[in-house]
Amino acid sequence: MKTRHLGAILAALAAIVFVGSTASFAATFNITANAKGTSATVALDLVQPGYANLLSYTGTDSTGHAFWGQAAVQYNNGVSICTFTAIGGVSESGTVLTLVAATAITIEPGVGKLFTQASAGTGCFNSTTGDFSISQTDTIVGGGGTYANATGTETDTFLGHDVGNPTSGSFSFEKFSSSASITTP
Repeated sequence: MKTRHLGAILAALAAIVFVGSTASFAATFNITANAKGTSATVALDLVQPGYANLLSYTGTDSTGHAFWGQAAVQYNNGVSICTFTAIGGVSESGTVLTLVAATAITIEPGVGKLFTQASAGTGCFNSTTGDFSISQTDTIVGGGGTYANATGTETDTFLGHDVGNPTSGSFSFEKFSSSASITTP
C-alpha cells in the first residue's frame, strides 16, 4: 500500500516537473544573429523575371544558441541602377531587386522554432560579378517550443555571391545578420 502511494506521488512530481519545464511564459526576446548559407536558384515564377532560391543556413544568436533553417525566397530584377558594398568591401553597382515573397523556418535545437514571412525587401544585384546585397523585413507568424505562437518582426541584411545565371539556374553563398524582437504569449 505504501509503495503504490509513493509511486503515485513520484509520478505526479515527474509530471509537474515535465510540464513546468516545457511551459512557455509571456516574454519579449530581442535577439541578434549572424549566419552563413548556400542556396540554389529554382524556377518558381516564370512570368516575372528575377530569381527564386531555396536557402539553407546555420549560425549562432546573441543568446549563444546555435540555429539552422531553410527559406524559399523570390526577388525580381529591375532596370533601375543601384549601388551597394559587396562581401569583399568593394563598392559595386547593379540593378534593383524587389521582393516577391519569402518564407522561412529557423530552428534552435532544444529551444524552439520560428516561422517568418517577408513583408518588405529590396536589394541590388551585379550581373557581371554575381555579387548582391538584400535588406529584408520579416513578420514572425508563429513558432514552437519557447517560441510557441510567437509574433514580432525581424530585419535581415544579406551579402552574397551568385555563381551562374540566376534567371536560368545557379547557386550562391551568402552571409547575413539579423535582428529580431520576438514576443511570446
